[in-house]
Amino acid sequence: DAMMQWWYGHNAVGFLLTAGFLGMMYYFVPKQAERPVYSYRLSIVHFWALVSLYIWAGPHHLHYTALPDWAQSVGMVMSIVLFLPSWGGMINGIMTLSGAWHKLR
Repeated sequence: DAMMQWWYGHNAVGFLLTAGFLGMMYYFVPKQAERPVYSYRLSIVHFWALVSLYIWAGPHHLHYTALPDWAQSVGMVMSIVLFLPSWGGMINGIMTLSGAWHKLR
């Protein structure tokens, strides 16, 4: 039961909030900076990596519970692996702004 609740809850946060903020970032940052997105390919990889990894990160909220050890381990590993697409999106946003920081006011 808890696993299903966190699977839903984590996806609700990940897809409603995170995807919304990413959409705003990929729209408003290039528009304000008057520059194209630094790497379109990185944005596609970033998005699909978040979608595919976020699904499996829910069990990290359920350590030391009755959940099977393998599920807790999968949740922990996927949470750590989520750093890669998160940093990929941050790097893409920063590189889009490189040389145009003054236009953000």
